[in-house]
Amino acid sequence: MLARMTGLLSGPVDLWDRVRNRIELVGARSDPPAPPATPRPLATVLQAAGDALGHDLVSLARPSELEDARGAGGGTPFERFYDASDALAQLCYVLCRALAPNAAVETGVANGVTTAHLLAGLGGSGRVYSIDWSPGGPRRRRPVGSLVPDALRDRWQLEIGPSRRLLPRLVRRVAPVGVFVHDSLHTYRTMRAELEAVTPYMDRPSAILVDDVSHNAAFSDWCKATRPAYDALVATELEDHPIGIALLL
Repeated sequence: MLARMTGLLSGPVDLWDRVRNRIELVGARSDPPAPPATPRPLATVLQAAGDALGHDLVSLARPSELEDARGAGGGTPFERFYDASDALAQLCYVLCRALAPNAAVETGVANGVTTAHLLAGLGGSGRVYSIDWSPGGPRRRRPVGSLVPDALRDRWQLEIGPSRRLLPRLVRRVAPVGVFVHDSLHTYRTMRAELEAVTPYMDRPSAILVDDVSHNAAFSDWCKATRPAYDALVATELEDHPIGIALLL
């Protein structure tokens, strides 16, 4: 009866995770707002970030290699609303190409747009570690990462559960992390918790990407506390959905 009422529960830990998620979403209504800022065009950020890293990032950028698959829309388990922007996908690819990390970590997968671009950018080396979680409803039953090519899946590890529980132990296990991407629950509490969890385990040089930073002040507060060598907001094709980028050198 309890399982029927609460959905696909796997035990008391899962039940607690879902209760905590609901409480967090209610509390997010009072999250501190993001400070006013003007996102920069992707090309401008690629030039500046490349200068900071000593890499020609502009020459590495290319149109989304999965655009045709994403355009199919109905052929993926998750609606396109859940897909990463073209700008975020390109940043994932370019930064992995430039930094060639042994480990890239992301939170939030859905159809797997960012996952596929991270893997493609890594080429034949490095692994991608992903965390994804749907706390309830029909999304919980959908397959994750459908856009990840079969040829790249042997270098991809997926864990299912909330990032606040799984991420700290994951980054300790796979450190150093060369690229980290946040695209999971966009509350101040989760975004800040993820950034605090990964920061001590980031490689040098390394890059952090945070999607939808306009939701709250988590990214700007983390930048003030951490003082990365370079940080900026990147405009996307989606209105009011900028990406935060930070470089640790």
